[in-house]
Amino acid sequence: MANTKHVSVELLQYFKGKQDAFNAETYVAKESGKRLMTDAEGTKLSGIETGAQVNVIEAVAVANESIVTVSGKTATIDLSAYAKSADLSTAYRYKGTVATYADLPATGQVAGDVYNIEAADATHGINAGDNVAWNGTAWDNLAGVVDLSGYVEKEAGKGLSTNDYTDAEKTKLAGVATGAQVNVIETVKVDGTALTIDANKAVDIDLSGKVDKETGKSLISNTEITRLSNMSDEANKTEVTAVSFTAGTKVADISIDGTATSIYAPTVAVTAEKNSGTKLATVTINGTATEIYMDAWASNSDIDAMFASE
Repeated sequence: MANTKHVSVELLQYFKGKQDAFNAETYVAKESGKRLMTDAEGTKLSGIETGAQVNVIEAVAVANESIVTVSGKTATIDLSAYAKSADLSTAYRYKGTVATYADLPATGQVAGDVYNIEAADATHGINAGDNVAWNGTAWDNLAGVVDLSGYVEKEAGKGLSTNDYTDAEKTKLAGVATGAQVNVIETVKVDGTALTIDANKAVDIDLSGKVDKETGKSLISNTEITRLSNMSDEANKTEVTAVSFTAGTKVADISIDGTATSIYAPTVAVTAEKNSGTKLATVTINGTATEIYMDAWASNSDIDAMFASE
């Protein structure tokens, strides 16, 4: 029978604890879909931003310019329309202001230096406020002050006239009412008689001989007024004393101021009398004479004249 050695449980547990500690320090548990990485790989991974992508240029933009072309990972920028900094060595550089042309620097100036000159200098063709630039050999006048005293500022809705517009015309225009028209009175006549037009274009029409017209009334002459005032209240009133009818026969022979007239039926024979005022006529009816009177009367010509005077 072979020799059998026995190890206590405590000893086995001791050795197992040592093995587990070694394994935990030396090994990691294997997991499906995972592998170990090197320290270099871990360092590289820690340096990559979350969400990082493979570097592919999608677009390159230059503000307000279309000068970039992208292809793959290459961006081509076209600067052919731009100047290099070396090309700007002679660009204008404002250096300041001097009182006179004589105060411009005589040494140390470089091409592109610009000065403003306050005072005019007729000898060098400088107006007050001109800017000059050093062109490498001399001062070159860039600009001067433009005299605009003979001009006015442009305003929307206004234009220039081909004629001069004076202050007197402006004052005259201001005195013309809106919508005014040319009013030139050449002749004014009343009842065919021309009236006098004064310096103020006014005409004085004398209406002292006129009266206001009223509806339903007419004008009459002073003569007619006198005649009417002389008429009594009984004027033109005839008193009928008899009326007779005789059908189919001669009613009467009438004589008016000696002129005989016969009246036949149907005719009304009227006997009338008025014994006051002026005698108009003598009427004879059936042999009986009757005188017709009237205080005052108006003739046909008087009546026509009355209506013609309206």
